[in-house]
Order: sequence, then C-alpha cells, then structure tokens
Amino acid sequence: MRVTHKTAAAVVGMIAILFSLSCEDSKMRAAKKPATLSELLPGDSLSRLSRRTIYFGHASVGVNIVEGIRDILKTEPQQAWTIVESREPGTVKAPALVHSWIGRNGLPVSKLDDFSDILRGSAAARVDVALMKFCFVDFSEQTDVKDLFRRYVDTFSGLRASFPRTTFVHVTVPLTGTPGGLKWIARNVVKRVIGRKIRGPEDNRTINAFNDLMREKYLGKEPLFDLAAIESTHVDRTRVVTQDAGSAVYSLASEYNFDGGHLNEVGRRIVAMELLRFLGALPARE
Repeated sequence: MRVTHKTAAAVVGMIAILFSLSCEDSKMRAAKKPATLSELLPGDSLSRLSRRTIYFGHASVGVNIVEGIRDILKTEPQQAWTIVESREPGTVKAPALVHSWIGRNGLPVSKLDDFSDILRGSAAARVDVALMKFCFVDFSEQTDVKDLFRRYVDTFSGLRASFPRTTFVHVTVPLTGTPGGLKWIARNVVKRVIGRKIRGPEDNRTINAFNDLMREKYLGKEPLFDLAAIESTHVDRTRVVTQDAGSAVYSLASEYNFDGGHLNEVGRRIVAMELLRFLGALPARE
C-alpha cells in the first residue's frame, strides 16, 4: 500500500489526539490507591517469597508482568526481595526475582532452547524456582501444537532431572483479545497504513489448544500457573469465551490490555499479584 504525505499527516494527528486522551484515562485509573502486598498476601507466603531466588524467562508480556511486580513491591519498601535482569540467575545475590528475555518471538523452540541453556550454564542449582512463558506471537494457524508440546515436555523433563532441588513452574500461553484502550486505536491505524497484521480473538485457537494440553498434562500434578485463565477472567469473575466448532476458545479481557495482547496497568497488576500469590504458596524443596 502506498502511503501519501497526506495520509501520514492524518495518522500522526490522530495518534497525538488519542495519546493525549489515553494519558488522561491512565490518570483516572491511577487515582485509586492500590492495596499493599502485605494486605493481599498471607504472611507465611510473603516470608517464603522473600527468601527465594526465582528465574523467569519471557518476552514482552513477561516485561508487563515484571513491571506489575515492581508496582506492587513499591508498596513494600522494606522487603529485601529485589528484581534483577540477568541471563545468569545462578550468580545473582539471593534472594531475588531474576528475569530476562529468551529466544526469538515467533520461534517458540528457540525460547525452550534458550531457557534450558541459561539454566544449564549458570549454576542453576542455586535457583529455587524457574519458569518461562511463550508469547502469543509464537502461535499461528501453522503451529504444530502437538509437536511443540512434545518438545516442551522433553525440555522440562530434562531440566527437572538435572536440577532436582529447583521447582519448575509451567505457565500457560497468554491470549489475545479486543483491546479496551485508546492506544490500540492509534496502533492499529499505523498497522493498517503499513500493512501489518492486526491480532485479535481469532488468534487464540492454537493458543487454547496448547493450553489445554498443558492443563491435561500438569494440572494437579506439577506447579501450573494458569496465566491464560487469569487474562480471560473479568473482574466480576465471568469469562471471555466463544465457541468454535464446539470447543471453548478463551480470549484476553478488554480491560486488561491496550493493544490486543499486552497488559495495561490494570492487567499487569492483577496478573503480577496472582503470580506472587502462586510463587509464595509453593512448598519448599528438600
């Protein structure tokens, strides 16, 4: 598609207006004082969490989640638990949440390989808990879900055998959905102009299929953090779900995202709080 100067100017003007409105919307959302971590997390869970070194491998949605954790930790300045970005989790002074980007978006096997390499090459026996997540962009209609899941199972089985004192947590794949923020409108105007794909709820079929395999394999047997279930549950506890050929397809709630896939301030805090609760409740490994 040919982009004219007139079209480009119109796009820039629209983005400026929408960005201004979005900033005002964010200020309104931030007006309510959030609860503190100690108010939301049981004392014993908070104590366990503050003594652990956790490694989290991720991509952009993971960055959203880490930012949500930072938001929450700001309410507890006395906590010794710190956040460190590093690809050498075994060398970071404990206790800490150590995180880093892994692999390449669109190539989920590269994320499995990178996660494994990081742990195997960084004295990972000192890591108490390790988890990684794929991103919604790693899945498309061409994804061989069964083959990818087989590779996933093999990778985690090998890591558990190598590091028996580390607790490995499985994380369901984040979803896409219809955005609720004005920033999405601006982003989609740009994407349409330059001819890029716009993601939406229809992209969730293969993600849901993979997540179903995750739940079938691990739920109730090994630690499973169901990120997709949290993302698809409204504040009123109803689910964002459609039916596709008789199967339930879950999507990301509009109030939790700003562009159809990434978490806004509200979404990242909700997911972060649930993740902290989950990690704090994990029993200690002998």
